[in-house]
Amino acid sequence: SIERVGSDAALSTVTDSTLTGAIATTGDIVITTAANLTLETVQTTSDAILTATNGSILDGGDTATDAIVDGTLTLSAATGLGQTGSGDLDLKVGTLDATVTGIGSAYLNLIGTTTIAGITLNGDGSLFLNQLTGELTIQGAISLLEGRALITTRGALSVNADVSVTDYLRLVADSLDVN
Repeated sequence: SIERVGSDAALSTVTDSTLTGAIATTGDIVITTAANLTLETVQTTSDAILTATNGSILDGGDTATDAIVDGTLTLSAATGLGQTGSGDLDLKVGTLDATVTGIGSAYLNLIGTTTIAGITLNGDGSLFLNQLTGELTIQGAISLLEGRALITTRGALSVNADVSVTDYLRLVADSLDVN
């Protein structure tokens, strides 16, 4: 089941996972579903964990940011994060930790300065990471079992961890610092 977190941080069961939104002004948000999880808006000044154990985490199709998380946003899905085309997940987060446990790609747009705690794609899939504003720091490993990675930022990119891909890696940044 999916738990919707109200502005008072009270949990209530959501029976329709077509569009899931949660707002918790100060508390952690945890949303888990066995199928696809389609995001409306998830917002907290703390941390959020979003999991689709047998499906994907998808953009709700609106123009709003899908997740605004001041702390760490942890994404885990079996078959992908976002979709190609206009289905990228738009994320404004302090720290991002993302995993695709099966076969699937990750399509992520980051807004504002972000730290990557880690990104893992365990099956055949590629990473398309676009930093729209701010700086990007890769603090934890990025690992793709089978696929390519395209990481673009309009600001500075600092790479402080391993980036492992089997196909190709393309980094585009205003400035690049590799430690």
